[in-house]
Amino acid sequence: MGGFDAIVLAGGRARRLGGIDKPALEMDGMSMLDRALEAASDAVRVIVVGEERPVRGSVEWVVEDPPGGGPAAALAAGMKQVGSDRVLVLAADLPFVDRSTVHRLVAAAGARGAIAVDDAGVRQPLLAVYETDPLRRSLDGCNQRDRALRGVIGEMDPLEVGVGRAALDCDTWDDVVRAQVMLRG
Repeated sequence: MGGFDAIVLAGGRARRLGGIDKPALEMDGMSMLDRALEAASDAVRVIVVGEERPVRGSVEWVVEDPPGGGPAAALAAGMKQVGSDRVLVLAADLPFVDRSTVHRLVAAAGARGAIAVDDAGVRQPLLAVYETDPLRRSLDGCNQRDRALRGVIGEMDPLEVGVGRAALDCDTWDDVVRAQVMLRG
C-alpha cells in the first residue's frame, strides 16, 4: 500500500446544521471524527485540523489561521505537518468512510492521486489521496481563505474511484437523518 499521511478536516462552522459540533455528532454510537480517524488509522501520521478534543488514537492537532478560514485554509495548515509523498485528505463528516475505502484510494492513487466519486458521479475532494508536492504547490498559489477546495485541486487530475455511499457527507440535517437511517438499515 505504501506510506501516506492523513489530514482529517474537523473544523468548520456547520452553518447548515445550526452551528453544532459536527465532528462530535454520533452515528451508530461513534462520533464522525472517530469514524474518520479509524478509516485513516493506517497512515504514518494523522493530522487533525480543528479544535482539540478527546479522540480514539494518537493524532497531531493543528488549527488553520485564521480559524474558520474554510477547507483550503484548513488543508494548508495540515499540509505543514505532512512528511510523506502522499496524503489522504478526509473530512470528519463522512459517516460511511472506512479503512477499506481508504485502502482502495491509496491503491489506486499512483502518480496522479485518487479522488472518491459517489454513485451519481460527484467527486468528493475531501475523500481523496493526493501527491504531496503538487498539492502544496496548488495551495501556495492561491488565496486560501474561504476558497473552495475544488478550485485548489482544479489543475490536478486525480483518478476517479467509485466508492458509493462512502462519499456521502453530512452537511444538512436531511443528510444526517438519511445517514442514520442507512446505518440502521
